[in-house]
Amino acid sequence: MSDPAFIQELTTSQRRLYGYILSLVPSPAEADDVLQETNLTLWRKAGDFTPGTSFLAWACRVAYFEVLNHYRKRKRQAQPLADEALLECVAQEAKDQLDGFDERLTALRGCLQRLSERKRHLLQRFYFDERSLSEIAVERGQTEGVVRVTVHRIRGVLLECIHRTLAAAGRP
Repeated sequence: MSDPAFIQELTTSQRRLYGYILSLVPSPAEADDVLQETNLTLWRKAGDFTPGTSFLAWACRVAYFEVLNHYRKRKRQAQPLADEALLECVAQEAKDQLDGFDERLTALRGCLQRLSERKRHLLQRFYFDERSLSEIAVERGQTEGVVRVTVHRIRGVLLECIHRTLAAAGRP
């Protein structure tokens, strides 16, 4: 039951699986609970996974059924799911978004490398070091408004670069 390849697939898919689940339930706390149940189910059903196929697609399908179970439990607690067909539609859209995640992430990494060191440092401070705009403005000797506009423009440049990169690779 402790197949290293399965464990590797399970651990590397956690962020994307959590994002998928979070798109289907109303709160991060509920997503945490559903992810935990999903992981238990995936572990119990490890033998059902066919190596060489998409682990994430399989895991998302298992997660979808765990989300349905979650909503059924909520229904008993007077917090019903509005429409199961709507959930299926949202689940499919979320899965479609996940399918291109790796390509978008690779494109983003390449686009980040094309930025100047100063721009990468600004993004590092804001997104990864979680510094506020005002803290960064003080560090850079700029106004908060200038830093906000700069971050916005860099994000636009990155988005455009990602779209060009994916288009060049024949991806939408």
